[in-house]
Amino acid sequence: MEYRSILFANERKTSEADEPFMSDGAMSDLGLDMILEEMLRGREGEAELRQWFRCPLPDIDAVRYRSSVMEDIDGRLTLEAAEKFVLRVRRLTECLNFGEACSGSVQSCKWRLDAAVEYCKAVSEMKEAINVAGLRSDGLTRCSEWLSACAMSKPFIRLRDDAFELDRTFCDMKYSLIASDGLFYIYAGSDEADYCAELRRTFDRDGESEGSLQAIVGLRTPGLEEEILRLLRKRHPAAFAALESFCNIHSSFVDPAVLTLASELTFYIACLRYFRAIRKRGLYYCYPAITEKKELRVEAGYDLKVIAATTNLPIGNGIDWHAEAAVVVPAFPERPDSFGRTVGQIIALSALGCPVPARSAVVPHVDRLYTHFPKADRPERNEGKLKEELARLRPIVAEADHGSMVVLNETFSTTSTCDAVAMGRKLLDLLTARGAMCLFVTHLPGFAPEDCDAGRKRVEEEVERYGLTKERLRSRLKERLHG
Repeated sequence: MEYRSILFANERKTSEADEPFMSDGAMSDLGLDMILEEMLRGREGEAELRQWFRCPLPDIDAVRYRSSVMEDIDGRLTLEAAEKFVLRVRRLTECLNFGEACSGSVQSCKWRLDAAVEYCKAVSEMKEAINVAGLRSDGLTRCSEWLSACAMSKPFIRLRDDAFELDRTFCDMKYSLIASDGLFYIYAGSDEADYCAELRRTFDRDGESEGSLQAIVGLRTPGLEEEILRLLRKRHPAAFAALESFCNIHSSFVDPAVLTLASELTFYIACLRYFRAIRKRGLYYCYPAITEKKELRVEAGYDLKVIAATTNLPIGNGIDWHAEAAVVVPAFPERPDSFGRTVGQIIALSALGCPVPARSAVVPHVDRLYTHFPKADRPERNEGKLKEELARLRPIVAEADHGSMVVLNETFSTTSTCDAVAMGRKLLDLLTARGAMCLFVTHLPGFAPEDCDAGRKRVEEEVERYGLTKERLRSRLKERLHG
């Protein structure tokens, strides 16, 4: 039975040539660049993992496939089981690499035995964890069937039995190592207690220990290891002969699909660790319903960039959008970008099959996300603010289509109110004519639903109310000058 990807419904993989779901500028506008770095902390060197977070899924079925797997891992499989599997696969890879780097054949064989033990434990433990999880997703259900077939195959059973038996033999070998005056003394046999085991039992209050306690983790001394092995080989020739035979029989035992599964699980682990940290702060997240309709319904959505900068719990935004275009005046003027970012984050994360920062959400499927947020002035470019905005808008208008979402935030706010309203409406007309969904967040008065004349009238009423008309200002100036 062949392995089927748990990340891609149709086995399509991403590559560096794939067009990203959004530009680097859009990532920055929405604060998703910071969120991605937080998710990938400790995994910065995994280029393929970063690529998976940047490239869109081809259709709505692919999004639902990945989202259902994510929800299964979050709520049924347990994230800890997935992490344990990935850790064992990482260890087996390290063991194989160490074995290839060793000059001695005995050392190399022992590293291969260690790799085989980790490999068999990884497959067997993951199979058991999935079998008892009560899974619902198509991806993990198929993965469970594949793991069961793998673990029950004759080659795997022989590998497991041989590896575990030989590993027990080597674990029973005892020797003493004494360091004195810059020299190491090695003695076969040892009656001393295993102090690491004693410490583990002392500090393990529940009587169960995860992993082993080691005095020095990651220390490698090839020369010393060779001497230890030379001594042990003299005392246990049959065991070392069995080790060489093991390596000859099981020269290639790793199924590449196991490495693929571990790599794909890392995507889910990175995402869920981030959202679970948010939940520990008293916040919430949900798995959105993905729809082909042009509608967006969100209950209590919040901005992930804002919560990263404060310990206060955010006030959620409700959204009920059933049209191609929407114009929104944000409720919190002190955070003018927050509403647009919230919508953009929900759209972007849902398109990748990830949870979203909201209590509940119904989200349209989009294949490209564009943003247009205010940028800081760049005097060296020697161009006006309006010209700069229009230059950034040009490719958006040219590329956005029926599968796109465009988030506009305070666009044209640097020009006059009437000009901004006129240009804003023209921009919305151009984008919606191409079939794109558009969100326009603005504080401009008279943008919608009033026309520009009505907006000007409202401004004039406010000016009259506060005594700021031209005549009133002149009158007050004369009074002050002529006292």
